[in-house]
Amino acid sequence: MNAPPDSAWSRVDEDAARWVVRKEGAKLEPDTLAQFDAWYGADPLHAQTYDALAASWRRLDQVSMLPIARKKRKSRVKTLASACVLMGASFYAWQMFEQQGLINSGVEITQLSLPDGSVAILDAQTRVRLNFENGQRQVSVESGRAFFQVVSATAQTGPFTVQTGLAQATALGTRYEVSFNDQVSTVAVYEHTVQVQCQSCDTSQPVILQPGDRATVAHGQLQAQLAQSTASTHAEAAPAWTNGLLSFDDVSLREAARQLGQYTHRVIWMGSEKAEATRVSGVVQAARPAAALNLLTVGQGLQIRELPGLIVIY
Repeated sequence: MNAPPDSAWSRVDEDAARWVVRKEGAKLEPDTLAQFDAWYGADPLHAQTYDALAASWRRLDQVSMLPIARKKRKSRVKTLASACVLMGASFYAWQMFEQQGLINSGVEITQLSLPDGSVAILDAQTRVRLNFENGQRQVSVESGRAFFQVVSATAQTGPFTVQTGLAQATALGTRYEVSFNDQVSTVAVYEHTVQVQCQSCDTSQPVILQPGDRATVAHGQLQAQLAQSTASTHAEAAPAWTNGLLSFDDVSLREAARQLGQYTHRVIWMGSEKAEATRVSGVVQAARPAAALNLLTVGQGLQIRELPGLIVIY
């Protein structure tokens, strides 16, 4: 499993990594060893890729760098608390921009100072397009997710609108998150109100979201999920990811690896069936995927290894 796919990562890389884990971890049965020999000899690139990865793997053993030393398993609550302490001690580096046009955040969480004084925080792998010409305040979230802190309109500026997929979110003085993934647009409000409208749904009637509310637009339908009570509204001023934190609650390790993979150029590869079957919970630092995976898998009997361009869980 690759999380996420990397343009520099090929099937040969994946096969080579699989064989490195298998050959370096235990003695192979004769038929399996014959399969390896056949694959190794089938193409010089196979041999070259395998030899490079295997050499890196052995060097790590020699210098005892990895796997990262594990501490005695803590309770879930203690694990979460420890993670939060780590978060406070080390944040990701934000990049600042002040421009218009198309912006890709890459593998970093990125803060944009918008021309009107508003702020946009882009999650990793997010692409937005800005249009602030002639008093307009328009942002299009083409992929990923972004959090907005919007300043009020003036006599010289228009409403602050965010377009994503079929949905348009108009700020009425607020903090809110907009995401667009797999053709699904989502708007979540953290402060004040946002008007959400679907431009191609059966009905164009807008909905007004309050703090704690969210709305999704998918398959030509706009659905609002309203906070059940004032107590259920967002206590935070912003989602955790804007502070570089990711929260997982009983999700598959594959899904956690997929999300963490957005914050690194390296491929995160699941190297065993046990890793595939593992579920994890915890709050971790997005900017340090290998350390995050170690924290999430404490006590699970798994190992994390870092190779050039690759993080292996097995």
